[in-house]
Amino acid sequence: MAGEFARFRDDLLLAMIRAGRKNPGQFINPVPVVVEAGLSYMPGWIKQAVEALQRSDFVQARFLRTGQPDGQIMAVVTGLGVERGEEIEEERRQREQRIVRLSVGNPISNASETVSATEINPTAGTVSEAATAGAYQRGAFQGGGAYQARPRIDPNDPNWLRDREVMGREADRIIAGLNAISDALRARPPGGIGHNQPPSPIDEPTVRYGLEAAAEFRVQISSDAPNADIIHICEKAFQAVAAWAAKKVDVIVTALATAAVMRPEEFEAALHRVLNLVHQWWP
Repeated sequence: MAGEFARFRDDLLLAMIRAGRKNPGQFINPVPVVVEAGLSYMPGWIKQAVEALQRSDFVQARFLRTGQPDGQIMAVVTGLGVERGEEIEEERRQREQRIVRLSVGNPISNASETVSATEINPTAGTVSEAATAGAYQRGAFQGGGAYQARPRIDPNDPNWLRDREVMGREADRIIAGLNAISDALRARPPGGIGHNQPPSPIDEPTVRYGLEAAAEFRVQISSDAPNADIIHICEKAFQAVAAWAAKKVDVIVTALATAAVMRPEEFEAALHRVLNLVHQWWP
């Protein structure tokens, strides 16, 4: 709920900035601004959001007692508020660009190998031969259809809190492993032994793809309202990394041994634990 309110607060600020352009410097009632912008909110959110914006000096506001949850409010956006609005829009543009890169950036075009959830033991830390040979696939991704929404996650659900901690820990392992692999690939000469060309950095697209996805996944599961569509985009990236890793065992073993961050089987287990939990929470 906190994540949804924060989004509403930012949306309200942006809507008030737009409305304020019609009447510069004048106090306006945020309620019709919210209605016109089509924002979803709970009773009392408008008043709480304006109060929060006022505490940050993003608006100046006047509150009248009316007995209604959102009362009678008149507010005007300050110069700091306009600057904050520009920051919010830029943050959202950058976020959308990251999501687009993730959604179209899968370097594996023929990911036909699949793994069922029953082939993975998320508690034992081991992955079966069938699991290491491929990666999860979701029919909605291949068919382009809409995802089936799971009921809203309760941020206080003890099962969610436990699994979110596990996913965060395993995402950190994935990031550490991929960074080690990326460093090893950059240090490897492109021509192999005996070539006459100077070494040049090599960066596998799948590794970059996986790193971006893992970072975004970390952001999502830290939120009280993870975006299911973004989670599934990250899932697709982890599928690609798992399929790539299964074909590059020598690279994985050498890179992780050199960096001494984890064993190859621990890296594989981290990928599949995350995929297994994603499948449970966002089927």
